[in-house]
Amino acid sequence: MGSTLVGQAIGKYGIKHVLGTELFIIALSMFLLPLWVVVKAWFLLRIIMGIGFVAIFAAVETLINRISMAENREKNLGLYGFVFSS
Repeated sequence: MGSTLVGQAIGKYGIKHVLGTELFIIALSMFLLPLWVVVKAWFLLRIIMGIGFVAIFAAVETLINRISMAENREKNLGLYGFVFSS
């Protein structure tokens, strides 16, 4: 569900803007975690961070698919998966 919304946002605003926005949202959420020691606030911040990470994963995979040639695409996505899992 989130990837569909990210795909629409990428189509409308571009990959760079979506990545920049999501990185800012995640960084802001991580900055706010130690400032708020209320469990409900942490729960909300973690949900926001999770949405941001889903958006980043979808945007990066879209970027890899766009810049890769057809004969290298599976290798590049495999390399991305390997680096991501390390």
